[in-house]
Amino acid sequence: MAEDLNKIIKTAILEWAEKVVITDLGKELVIKGRATDYKKSRLIADAEIKLNAEILEVWMPDYWRYVEYGVSPNAIPYDPHKRSGKKHSKYINALLHYLSTKGKSSTDPRTKNIAFAIAAKQRKVGNPINKAKLNWISATIQKWGSKWASDLEKILNKKFETLIYREIDASEKQKLK
Repeated sequence: MAEDLNKIIKTAILEWAEKVVITDLGKELVIKGRATDYKKSRLIADAEIKLNAEILEVWMPDYWRYVEYGVSPNAIPYDPHKRSGKKHSKYINALLHYLSTKGKSSTDPRTKNIAFAIAAKQRKVGNPINKAKLNWISATIQKWGSKWASDLEKILNKKFETLIYREIDASEKQKLK
């Protein structure tokens, strides 16, 4: 039963996290102007609740730190004052791909100029360039945290109740045999 209970709890938490937390984080992203299609990015990788300590642990992929805190200028892999000698840059290619999602043609030479301009600006100030777009995870947790805790408690209580009734029913059927 303990293994069954852990699986039920984990499933409930992940379903809740995908429906509620990801949606609220996504709304905050849109408000901050960071993304319009937040559901494609997987922000929650896994979750677990420790019943004895009453602690919910949520694991997120490593890149959440960059989305939350940004990237410092010295970590931007581009220096407009140095030539690397390479024919292609993964960083510039990623910016070109990003620009293509915004409707810019990747074959248009002006798009490449825009990508280099973005890289040069990021090398000066970091990424994102607009610092008001940072700390959205913390802001969202602060804004919604108590509601999330209440909602999750209700969901888990319902799951526990269902599991207990299932065990009682199984026990009653066993007695009838």
